[in-house]
Amino acid sequence: MNKLCLISFLLFIQLNVFSQNEAMFSGPANMDTSKFAHVYFLRDKPDKLKKNWVGVMMNTDQAISVKAEVNSIYRINTLAKGETWFWTSIYGNREEVRIIISPGQNYYIEINPTDKSDELLSSNIKVLEENEALERINKFTDKIKEHYCSIPYPGNNDFVDNLYQDTVRWYASKKLDYFFTPLPGWEIILRSPEKTAFGFRNKLISATYSLVGGVLYDSLSQCRSQEDFNTYSKGVFINSTIYSSRDSIISIERKEIAIPGGIKYACLINTVLKSSTKEFDELHINSSYIVFYWEDSKGVGSTASLYNSERGLPEELHSLQILESNLLASWSGFRLSTKK
Repeated sequence: MNKLCLISFLLFIQLNVFSQNEAMFSGPANMDTSKFAHVYFLRDKPDKLKKNWVGVMMNTDQAISVKAEVNSIYRINTLAKGETWFWTSIYGNREEVRIIISPGQNYYIEINPTDKSDELLSSNIKVLEENEALERINKFTDKIKEHYCSIPYPGNNDFVDNLYQDTVRWYASKKLDYFFTPLPGWEIILRSPEKTAFGFRNKLISATYSLVGGVLYDSLSQCRSQEDFNTYSKGVFINSTIYSSRDSIISIERKEIAIPGGIKYACLINTVLKSSTKEFDELHINSSYIVFYWEDSKGVGSTASLYNSERGLPEELHSLQILESNLLASWSGFRLSTKK
């Protein structure tokens, strides 16, 4: 099965590593935003919840359209139109606002958590008049966090801004897990106790573009030396990234990288492939992989690859530098952890 089609895990990120415009992309690089409506969420004042975030749901989704932290403003770009409701639930106290959304228009929603009673906390979610909202936005000195809520129908497929800030465990062995935090800007496809998948595919935006990232298990189970690992990563591994006879390698780049505790060998590989399908002849696949080998306490070896990959028309793809930088940020916090 194509590595681009496999369910993935990923990605840990420390936000100070990135500039906002590079880290938080979701969708093709040349995405036309003129058809999106823009919903601003203002939580720009100190409030009762202090350091806690407030999740705002969209319509009937169980996905969070924005995860509003204190002293922050967000601009959500969405393809949704018509009557749309945004709601919060703090300790079971649900509150919502409904607005009629039209493409290209701006809307403003305030979140200001306060005590509703001795036992209840209110999000105080409400729609703001444009004049008041713009005055507050103009006074706001930090960067407005911008991202996309791209799929306009119910179901937990809407954009999720780093929904699980707590770490996620992904199966590594019977006794160990890979430990990580998801990357802002990815949609959640599946979450279960053993695996979480992230990716992006929306035919309403592009019929050709898709993005995936995760951890894939590779075949090398015994590696005696750095030389053996180098031979594997340059040969068997690179060949495994070519799924179809229609795919061909345009470029390959291999780099040495820092190796975290618990990992014995690792390297970074960037590839650019030319690809085609029955419908499209001129697709490219830009991918960054970190191939790594580790051994458990009994000396049993495992190899896997952490990857970040896009497929689409050349003009739709982000640079390898951006894919690589996202991956390396994930790798900086990547570790093995004993199962609970």
